[in-house]
Amino acid sequence: MSRLTMIPLDRSRPLWDIHILNVKTSDAEAVSFIRSHHSLGDGMSLCSLLLGCTQKTSDPSTSSTAIPPVKRQGAVLHSLRKKGWFLRSIFTIGSTMTLLWNTIVDVLLLLATILFLKDTKTPLKGGLNVKSNPKRFYHRIVPLDDIKLIKNAMNMTINDVIFGITQASLSQYLNRKYDKKEEDGGSLTSCQNNLPDGIRFHVACTVNLRSDIGFKLYFLPFTIGLQTDPLVYLKMSKSMMARKKHSYHATLVYFIIKIVLKVFGAKALLVHFISYAEKMIISMAVDPTVIPDPHKICDDMEESLKAMKTILCERGLL
Repeated sequence: MSRLTMIPLDRSRPLWDIHILNVKTSDAEAVSFIRSHHSLGDGMSLCSLLLGCTQKTSDPSTSSTAIPPVKRQGAVLHSLRKKGWFLRSIFTIGSTMTLLWNTIVDVLLLLATILFLKDTKTPLKGGLNVKSNPKRFYHRIVPLDDIKLIKNAMNMTINDVIFGITQASLSQYLNRKYDKKEEDGGSLTSCQNNLPDGIRFHVACTVNLRSDIGFKLYFLPFTIGLQTDPLVYLKMSKSMMARKKHSYHATLVYFIIKIVLKVFGAKALLVHFISYAEKMIISMAVDPTVIPDPHKICDDMEESLKAMKTILCERGLL
C-alpha cells in the first residue's frame, strides 16, 4: 500500500484498481484494498457503491443498496409548534443570534489563522516535502460499544468521544516526544507533563456535525496539554463540537480549501474512524520521516479509551 501511494494511476485504463492479498490476519481471512481517483466520486458515494456490492448478514438474498439516511432531529421543533407564537419567536431569535455570533467568531479565527496566527511547530508537523513522501498505513480496532457507553454517560455524540480520544492520544504522544525518552507505557494520570505551554494547531475534520446539512469539512483547533483527568478531553471536545454545530462557517472553509488545495494537501498524519459491525476501526496514514512510530499513537488511542471508561466506572457513571 505504501508503494502504491507513489505510483500514479494508468490514465489509459479506468481510474481504479483492486488489490487482493490472500493473507490471513487476526481480523480477517484475507485483505483487499481499492484505489480510485477522486474524480470517480467522494467518500460517501464510493461507500454506497461498496455497500451495493455486499449482502446483509440477516438476509443474504438482500443487497445493501445505500447508506442509511441521516435521522433528522426535529423533536425540539415539533414540541415548539405546540407552544404559543411568543415562545417560537424567542427560540427563533435566540437560535439566529447564536448562529450569527458563532459564524462571525469562526470566520475571524479562520482569517487570523491564514494571515498571522500560525500553528505551533511540533514533531507532528511535516516539512514542505511531506506531500511527495510515501505514506505508511496502520490501523487498530476498538469496541464500538465502549464508545457508545462513554457517549451515553457523558450525554454527547460519538463524534465528541472520537475527537476527545484523538486529543488525549496526541497529547500523550507529544508529551513523550518532548520528554526525549522512550517509555514503555504509562497512563494518563501517571506520566510526567513535559509539554510546553500554548501548543496549538488545527485539524481538518469531515464529520456529520449537523443532521440537516450532512457531512461538512471543518477546521477544529487542537489544544494540546496533558490532563490528569481523562474526562477533561471529552468536555473540551463536546464544547467545541457544540459551537461548530451552530455555525455556518464550514461552507466558507470548504470554499477556501478548494481554492488553496496545494496548501492543505496531504499531511504527515491522516486519521480515519470507521464504524462497522460493532467495531470502530482507527485507520492512519503517516509520513514515516515525520512519525517513525505511528503504532504508539494507536496504542495511546486505545489506552485513552480504556482510561475514560475506567474513570466513568469508578465514579459510578456507567
